[in-house]
Amino acid sequence: HLYPAMSFSPEKDLAPVALLTKIGVGLIVNPAVPAKNMAELLAYANAQSNGLSFGSPGTGTPHHLAGEILKQQANVKMTHIPYKGGGPAMIDLLGNQVPSAFIALAIAAPHIKSGKLRLIAVTQSTRSGLFADTPTIGETVRGFDVTSWMGLFAAAGTPPEIINRLNAEIKKALLDPATSQALAAQSLDVVASTPAELGERVRAESARWGALIKANGITAQ
Repeated sequence: HLYPAMSFSPEKDLAPVALLTKIGVGLIVNPAVPAKNMAELLAYANAQSNGLSFGSPGTGTPHHLAGEILKQQANVKMTHIPYKGGGPAMIDLLGNQVPSAFIALAIAAPHIKSGKLRLIAVTQSTRSGLFADTPTIGETVRGFDVTSWMGLFAAAGTPPEIINRLNAEIKKALLDPATSQALAAQSLDVVASTPAELGERVRAESARWGALIKANGITAQ
């Protein structure tokens, strides 16, 4: 939907193998913002004449789309500030050049733990293993769920027995305690889905994000 000239179709030309991990993304503010939780942040945003500016690693990223869908679902005033990557966005957030941002928890974690940044909520539907005490946005804004994830795919037409063997071996590796702990330290929560579950996620998210991208005229930069 962001790249209409792509030479392949993710749904037609790829065979889902397994959803591997969910990637923790947080709605994070500079401590100069007085809000301590999601309800306070929404009220603060709507009280500002120009709304709340939020940074992201770039136009069309899941972080940007999280802000757009929050604006829609919570009817809140927000303005997107795109950066060229999560690092530059976080630098400006630390310096209060931008008051809030959607940033990967793995990048922001040291600054959150030191108190230089404040984690308001996480974007996915379940709490992050890295910050288990922090609520999800969906606990305040009903139905909100923006889950950034990684999955493994094979070429379309790969025999089912190979897909299933790959899936079984990947699950075994992901569910190994040492592997899951190492991933959790990087704010990656293990999922280890079936091929069918990954296929359904692709179809559902293609429809959901396609509608949002079209409605807002978003194009990749």
